[in-house]
Amino acid sequence: TPTPTPTPTPPPAPVQVRIPALGVSRSIISLPRTYDRRLGGMTWNTNLLFRSGRSDLVGHLQGSAYPGQDGNMLLAGHNYGYGDNGVFVRLGRLRPGHQVYVVNQAGQTFTYQVRSVNRVGWRFKSFGELTQHMTFLSTGPPERLTLMSCAGADMEPFPERIYVVADPVR
Repeated sequence: TPTPTPTPTPPPAPVQVRIPALGVSRSIISLPRTYDRRLGGMTWNTNLLFRSGRSDLVGHLQGSAYPGQDGNMLLAGHNYGYGDNGVFVRLGRLRPGHQVYVVNQAGQTFTYQVRSVNRVGWRFKSFGELTQHMTFLSTGPPERLTLMSCAGADMEPFPERIYVVADPVR
């Protein structure tokens, strides 16, 4: 009788992000992929990040890497919401060299150092713009952290997205 292959235990999920340069310390929730009929494709429901009357959360995009895994860990946060500033309203103020800390469910802290801060247009929602975004949304190796939010205005429609890419500190 063949021995069944054991199912690998998933790594501990991210549960908190700290960005000292911005004074940010927030919980992370998982953002599952959902089908968006309006867009005609898969996306993540970032509305889950709002908690009425309390600070908003940061979302870990399902399908992206976990802390310490080879691949891109994608964390999203709002810039505005419920008439208040969102957790990532000042994300564009980060600079190369700033530190970002991610804590997982096992209590381990992973340190990342900002490599780049990138603004990408999202005014026309064209194929060309989408192609630029996909360079930051790729989940493949190497290990890195990408923080993302809307940018370019203080109300919808937001004409650009901001992507902060950070590398692990060993």
